Amino acid sequence: MSNGDSLGRRLGKTVRAALRKVGAGLYHLGLSHRIVNLSPHRIRALLYHSVESSPGSYTAGLNVNVTPATFDLHMDYVRSHYSVSTIETALDGLGGPCPALITFDDGYFSVEKHAVPILEKYELPATVFLIGSAVNGGVVWVNELNHALNRYPHVVNSILPEFKMLAGLSQAEMIFKVQTTFSPADVKRLLRRLADVIPREHDTLQSADPLFSSADGILAMQGRGVHFGFHTQDHFNLQLCDDASLNVQLNAANVAPLLNSNTFAYPFGYYSREAIRKLTQQGYDQLLTVGSGTRSSSALHTGRTELFGTTTADIFAQLEIEEPAIAMLRRAFRFAKQLFRGSALHPVGIPGSSDLSGGISPLPLESDLPETSKPR
Repeated sequence: MSNGDSLGRRLGKTVRAALRKVGAGLYHLGLSHRIVNLSPHRIRALLYHSVESSPGSYTAGLNVNVTPATFDLHMDYVRSHYSVSTIETALDGLGGPCPALITFDDGYFSVEKHAVPILEKYELPATVFLIGSAVNGGVVWVNELNHALNRYPHVVNSILPEFKMLAGLSQAEMIFKVQTTFSPADVKRLLRRLADVIPREHDTLQSADPLFSSADGILAMQGRGVHFGFHTQDHFNLQLCDDASLNVQLNAANVAPLLNSNTFAYPFGYYSREAIRKLTQQGYDQLLTVGSGTRSSSALHTGRTELFGTTTADIFAQLEIEEPAIAMLRRAFRFAKQLFRGSALHPVGIPGSSDLSGGISPLPLESDLPETSKPR
């Protein structure tokens, strides 16, 4: 990471922390409902992954988990402040004032086991985005690598001479490096080498405590009011896929019978112009990203906020103060970059908008998209 990137990320974290403190202060002044009602049409889209009390080796350290108690707190808060609906209902403008969406990426079994009963308790709808290979008994590469690093770090280190770009990195840095620089072919090569040196445990995993929900479990959840969209075949970074790989990742044929929501979520929030073009041609009603403010760039996209706060003040501060402010800053930075684009001048000391959004690149402006990628 360059010094400029590091500075930008530190600044982004500082800005977020300050905004969250302001938000918490406003909440404790009893202003939460008033401030929420100032934006009656803005869609608040919440993003979760795993919901379990104690993450196992496949998810521990990935920063994807909330405990069932925390999730219950979130749902109780959301129910009392927003009109929670399905994605389709909210997009049709029929979700009521202050609409909110509850979404889960990846299809972890912990959602079926812990989150769905809480959703039923509060009578809240939700949408889960499924990974094709996971539904069909596979383990997603990021979980496989994370498990190896948690359980067999010395064995993993033994193969790093073959992957020099990973040497000397921490666990989180290594996973991020693979996520942001490895093509699908590179990821598969890494997984093959891990399989050569680490005992396979998938059969035990699936029979004792599944990592992902099965097709039967998904159909049962549909009967309990849960919707399901698509999240690619293998959860690769779509920015790093060539055309052939992209076609494979966007092919939902093997999970189509399980999908009852015509929506798609980008893995890690990463997208490319070609991915947008292909998904638009496939006719999805909505494409979901990670980060704030994407609907201002394209009405076909909805940004989502990952919530981990353990108090209602944290939840309010993130949804109503931090994320709207970050979205505004992202738009300002994009405008500033456009002003400097093509000139001899360059903005110095201005962090990229991705530094303020957790590293996810901002969506191309609608005017920048190919004609077939614009919302219809």
